Amino acid sequence: NNDTDGSQTFWQGHPLPEAVLELLKASCTTKTWQQYGFVLTQWGMYCSEKNIDVQSPTISNVLSFLTNLYEQGKGYVSVNTARSALSTVLGPLEGHSIGTHPLVSRLLKGISHKRPPRCRYQFTWDVNVLLNFLDKWPVNDLLDLRKLSIKLVALLALTTGQRVQTISLIRLVNVKFVMNCVQIAITDRIKTSKPGKSLMLDLPKFSNPQLCVVLCLEHYIERTFSFRKESNSEFLLVSTRAPHGVVSTQTISNWLKEAMNSEY
Repeated sequence: NNDTDGSQTFWQGHPLPEAVLELLKASCTTKTWQQYGFVLTQWGMYCSEKNIDVQSPTISNVLSFLTNLYEQGKGYVSVNTARSALSTVLGPLEGHSIGTHPLVSRLLKGISHKRPPRCRYQFTWDVNVLLNFLDKWPVNDLLDLRKLSIKLVALLALTTGQRVQTISLIRLVNVKFVMNCVQIAITDRIKTSKPGKSLMLDLPKFSNPQLCVVLCLEHYIERTFSFRKESNSEFLLVSTRAPHGVVSTQTISNWLKEAMNSEY
């Protein structure tokens, strides 16, 4: 079995069929398995050093390991990742999964008080800068495809609050114009996906046509219609150059950065 993401590490003590392993592997993203795999390596080293049974620890062993991570300078997020990893691979202790054990929860709360998680961003960016910038652009009809793409991505990001990954997954077939709004269903799996439920985005028309995401989206679809058969792309956003194939998340990120830098 190919184990490039580290997920196989979790099931070493369980001889399971390949089909079962594939389903277990699908329960988390590759990035999550890689993070968990790193934690398990640390756990194995800790157990070896302390002469602990790596598969059958006591709750005291687990608490000591998490405390050891804290003493190494790890913050709440890192220790919480370790809790999730151990909860995934180890069985229940004292009638609770490791992730929900009262003492583990209390320990994590103590860490959050002693070493609060840091804010990812030091300041909030003023969206009015971008809105004022886009408001001064020519009308949609007069924009070249590159500028129209940049404008659409910027308005989608502002009106939906979604990640670039989510915006990249918008499929043309899932874009529905109804009355004074547009409805967009995200049917692909994303970080915040819930089982059996697609993310639905409802975008209303704005009074200012220059900043209206619905009008911009409508114009973009009309503008790109003629070469969509050539590109054979089912996704909304396409390259500004022939053969106009699907764009990567990196390209979409670059478009957003260009808009935010207000260099046009």
